[in-house]
Amino acid sequence: MHAKESRITATRLSPRQLEVLRWTAQGKTTWETSVIMRCTEATVNYHLKQVFRKLEVSNKTHAVSRAFKLGLMTTNSR
Repeated sequence: MHAKESRITATRLSPRQLEVLRWTAQGKTTWETSVIMRCTEATVNYHLKQVFRKLEVSNKTHAVSRAFKLGLMTTNSR
């Protein structure tokens, strides 16, 4: 594992951040995720931005990919 991956792995995502990422991985839009989670789109976007920062990525696809690669999510994550 590279030093960057070690640093990122040590970073923890909150339960809400993981939930947003799981819905994103299932192809849900920000609006759909906000309805499912019973919050505003702004809240979903806030959580996504925090995920991007913590995982050092710039978009949803990369965030989901990196989360799987780092073991933060699995194919049967709930």
